[in-house]
Amino acid sequence: MYSTSIESLSTHPMMNPEMHCFTKIQPLREQDRLLPAANVGRMMQRALPASVKIARDARCFMQEALSEFICFVTSEVNDLCLENERKAMLGEDFLTAMNNLDFAEFVEPMTAMLSYNQMAVKAHKKQKRAREAESCENDEFRNSDASSFDQASILPGNLRG
Repeated sequence: MYSTSIESLSTHPMMNPEMHCFTKIQPLREQDRLLPAANVGRMMQRALPASVKIARDARCFMQEALSEFICFVTSEVNDLCLENERKAMLGEDFLTAMNNLDFAEFVEPMTAMLSYNQMAVKAHKKQKRAREAESCENDEFRNSDASSFDQASILPGNLRG
């Protein structure tokens, strides 16, 4: 679509501000920058006894802190990926980033969760393949039953009067 010569760079939307649809960069809205308040509140409530009430300002503070923490760790992971010339962030990258950021106490539980998640994904894929194989077998069975039913229904002895 676009050639790579120097002369043609001005026709590329990213190089020509008049052609680019994002020429005016708008700041992120609050709801785009933060984790959903309901999810944060749910996590907080699960960690506390049922009798404990959480003030709104405490929820807002945790929402800000968690969002900032996730951005901080993700930024470190992004730096690791850039150093390794990769575009995809891996679970192991997050473990390395947590060690680099001196959050070593979180690495062991995160490693366990990563292993659990990988096993769950494998089990889900296995179940999905089994369901698909079963579905294919059922379709073949239904198709063979339908054709035998059609053939049996046209025999003279099967006519109803």
